[in-house]
Amino acid sequence: MRKQVITLVASIALLSAASLRAQMPNIPAPILTAKTIFLGNGGTNTDGDSERAFAGLYQQLVAWNHYRVVSNPADAELAAEISVNSFVTPSTKGESGKLYYIRLTIRDEKSQTLLWSFTEMARGSSRKGKLISNFDTAIENIASNLKSLASSTLPPMQGGATTAAPKGN
Repeated sequence: MRKQVITLVASIALLSAASLRAQMPNIPAPILTAKTIFLGNGGTNTDGDSERAFAGLYQQLVAWNHYRVVSNPADAELAAEISVNSFVTPSTKGESGKLYYIRLTIRDEKSQTLLWSFTEMARGSSRKGKLISNFDTAIENIASNLKSLASSTLPPMQGGATTAAPKGN
């Protein structure tokens, strides 16, 4: 009886592990194996925001030291592009607000295949310090998402929703 229980528990554990692996997104091999990355500034629809996003992510990549950041796309295995778009939200309590969507797209440099993208939102604020804090937090979240992706530690997808979505085949 005890042997049957142990066999049953082991079988359930194996099935659970297989199910978990099936829920994990397929991470494109170039993201896992690349040693070099080029970071491009995809621009913005507002003044100065893309420069702040670019500088913040560039600093995060250099500090992380997982990929060597190169200045020439031809020297890179991955090409990443960060861009910022902002939208004015409807007025609430007499004050309209801005939402910033910061997007990082990652391509295989040689084939130009889109591999992955992340989008983070930063809420605008009438207080400059709060806006900068929200913006910087969004950049940190993008860097954290990239670190999780490159180390294969993305959380399992739940209900088909994830903040980061695989692109391509």
